[in-house]
Amino acid sequence: MENVFLKRNFILVLLMLVFVPFHLWSQQQLIPYVKSYSKLDYDGEALVWSISQTADKQMYFANNKYLLQFDGHRWQKFSLPKKTIIRSVYAKGNVIYSGSLKEFGFWKNSNDSLAYTSISQKFNCFKSDENDEVWKILEYDGKLIFQTFFSLFVYDGKSVNKYKTPSQISYVFNVKDKLYACSVFKGIYLFDGENFVVDKRFDVLKGKIIHSMIPYKDEILIFTLKDGVFVLKNNVLSVWENALNETFKNEMVSSVKVISENVIAVGTSGNGMYLVDLKVNQITNFHKTNGSLQNNTVLSIYKDAESNLWLGLDNGISFIQNDANAYIFQDYTGKLGSVNSVSTTNNGFFLGSNRGFFKFENKEINLISGTQGPIWSVAEIGNKFILGHNTETILVENNSSTKLNNLAGGYKFLKLSDSKFIQSNYTGLYLYEYKSGKWGYEKIAPELTAPINNFIQKDNTIWASDAYKGIYRVDLANNSYEEIKSEKGLEIYNGKIVEINNQIYFLSNQVWYEYDTWTKKLKRSERLNQMLPYIDNVAGLEKNMLLVQSSESLSIVKIEDQKIIWKNIPEKYYKGKIVNDWLSPYLQNGYLFLNLDNGFLKYKISFENTKRPTVYIEAQVNGEKMPSGKKIGYYNNAVDFYISTREYGYSEQNLYYKLLPLDDTYRPLKDGKLNYSHLSNGSYKLSVAIKSGNYYHELKSFEFRVKKPWFISNLMIVFYVLSVFLIYFLYHSFIQRQNKQKLEQLQHEVELQKELVKMKSEAQKKEAEHWVEKQKLEHDVKSKTTELASRALSIASQSELLIELESIMKNIDEDANSKTKKDIAKILRDYNYNQNEWKVFDTNLHELHEDFISRLVKSYPNLTSKDIRLAILLRMNMTSKEIAPLMRKSFRSVELQRYRLRKKMKLSSQTNLSKFFLNF
Repeated sequence: MENVFLKRNFILVLLMLVFVPFHLWSQQQLIPYVKSYSKLDYDGEALVWSISQTADKQMYFANNKYLLQFDGHRWQKFSLPKKTIIRSVYAKGNVIYSGSLKEFGFWKNSNDSLAYTSISQKFNCFKSDENDEVWKILEYDGKLIFQTFFSLFVYDGKSVNKYKTPSQISYVFNVKDKLYACSVFKGIYLFDGENFVVDKRFDVLKGKIIHSMIPYKDEILIFTLKDGVFVLKNNVLSVWENALNETFKNEMVSSVKVISENVIAVGTSGNGMYLVDLKVNQITNFHKTNGSLQNNTVLSIYKDAESNLWLGLDNGISFIQNDANAYIFQDYTGKLGSVNSVSTTNNGFFLGSNRGFFKFENKEINLISGTQGPIWSVAEIGNKFILGHNTETILVENNSSTKLNNLAGGYKFLKLSDSKFIQSNYTGLYLYEYKSGKWGYEKIAPELTAPINNFIQKDNTIWASDAYKGIYRVDLANNSYEEIKSEKGLEIYNGKIVEINNQIYFLSNQVWYEYDTWTKKLKRSERLNQMLPYIDNVAGLEKNMLLVQSSESLSIVKIEDQKIIWKNIPEKYYKGKIVNDWLSPYLQNGYLFLNLDNGFLKYKISFENTKRPTVYIEAQVNGEKMPSGKKIGYYNNAVDFYISTREYGYSEQNLYYKLLPLDDTYRPLKDGKLNYSHLSNGSYKLSVAIKSGNYYHELKSFEFRVKKPWFISNLMIVFYVLSVFLIYFLYHSFIQRQNKQKLEQLQHEVELQKELVKMKSEAQKKEAEHWVEKQKLEHDVKSKTTELASRALSIASQSELLIELESIMKNIDEDANSKTKKDIAKILRDYNYNQNEWKVFDTNLHELHEDFISRLVKSYPNLTSKDIRLAILLRMNMTSKEIAPLMRKSFRSVELQRYRLRKKMKLSSQTNLSKFFLNF
């Protein structure tokens, strides 16, 4: 029961570390680069209990239910089989050991992922009624120690030995090759590998919770949770007699890490982390209110291979770049604004911003009274500062300001001596001189009234650029000026002026110009445009050293004869903070001070050969790793690339990439992840490089190939070739058969043509014969018609004769004379002759109109022979008068018969019978 009580009390103490209210600090500090990661970044939980790093430089974090893995760009998370909370993590080589509730074991790469193996289950380390958690893992005497509140498990790689502690312990520490187990209430035990022995030297610490023991020179420093620091020296324990101890007595110390020989990091539960320099008793506090940490409760501290610090917080992770190469000041109070100039003092800095002139000393930033408003530039003259204000020029001395004059917009100062300087401002150039205890000034080139934002003096000439458009050459001897045009008449907008190797150069719209003394105009500088292409902005630092800005980088450039040495400033220091078009660098003691929004950067200038980083490229297809050189399917060719150097501090460099043959130029690698999909078949090469100025140096490449789609695979190509040959063969055979058939058909057609010609010839012959026959028949018809007409006339005459005879017979009486009889006899003879003629006429009449008679009888079967004869005569277009003699009838009888015929044929009286029969 006592153990349970002690355990619960200690856990309550740990919870106090997490939830204790923190102090509020308003101090401002110049601190190393800090980057924070929230649980949204790594997609995990809030608490980070422990941190470690493997030999391959990957970082691991015990994040409650997750083991986090981080390579500088990509986060991955893993869980234990039972999803228990991971309290501790420790890396040895590339193996990661972790501790949890009644569980400890190791993680190794397997099948492109981390696989967990339980050590505790293999050796049955925990009894069923035990509920211990492994809070710490460390090495001692070549073995691994897994520590719980009540036990130590010693693992030699083959077996595990369990050692129960005499009482509940907080942590164990390996100090100077001795293992100390710190009891919560009964002091400190010394563990000799087999037994726990109370170390009497630490009796005074009984009842105090110890959170760290570290070696320092010939001493051991013991940090308690809330009772300050104690020191063991010459086997005597005493309170640490150091002014810093008062600070730690007021804090709840959660963890301590040795950083270097004289520097330690102390994490607290309420006020972030202290970076302590024990040699000079200097302390730097990282906490939330000064913007350096996202949370003030530090649960764990780890120093990586580059000596950077990783802080496990109760809500996230913070990274601190622990070196002397880069420091950043960022004002989180909101009163500083955009910094336009930086100047150093013995104890701090003077900052000119768009809100005034500020003094930054002793971690405090204060506005110099009377300087409110935009400060464009600052000149340090002796112990005084001259300010180029937006509305006036101001003198600052002994932290107080005095208005010098009303000259507004002092863009730049050029110090000539402690008593003389040149100023450019909104209305031109002015020469200041200190005489008779005060500053006086006079106008340079009085006719030059344009706003001058940049200028350089060389010998007796000042080269000046208009703040908007134009370049001017000022002759100091004549106190006059002239505007310099370019050879091609191009306007120079917002020009920048620098001096390189005693030569003046001008930059405008990424083009370098130089002055041609012969034409007295600006011409393109072929040399500089080739050496420094695509530069957007430039500022001179010192002789032959420039700060150049392009769309992708900010670099320090040193020019030696024809050689250029580049030093790229990592983007992480200034990203999103550059003051637009106002580079105002300041050099001192090998450091570059660069103005930023709400602060400034202090960056060490070094042109030593930077070691090129090792690049790690991991490619995945559908979540599975893909080795370089592999072929992937055409329909499944979405490739994810994860790229990192696993360098996190000053040595971290910006990377660039291109995928050949898709990309022509390198592009910045933003977050370490690339995705390509819908790739065409073919070979690809991903090239990763660093940039030196405007030149790229490939560090690593990854090659892969996208297979052809199945329909253009090699097998299918063979199939297509064979198919083409087969198709050609079949087509050729078909054409041959077709040609043969066509030939046979042609021959058949020729035979047919011959037959047709023959038949046509015969037909033409028959037609000719028919025509002859027709002509003959027509002639016969014509003859017969003529004959028939003649016979008709003859018969008509005979009929008239009969009529005449009838007339004569009426006049003959019985006693007629012989002459009369003779006449009658002669007429009768003639009549008998004409009777035969009528029969011939009637026969011919029927022959000539045989078809007509046939059609007429077929259409009108009720017609008599007399009706047919009348129809024929009418068809011959004969009148009733002409028909009457032929039919031996009177005119009236013919008309009557015509009427009856019309009635039988049901023809109207308007129908012309002759036309009707002609057309029938």
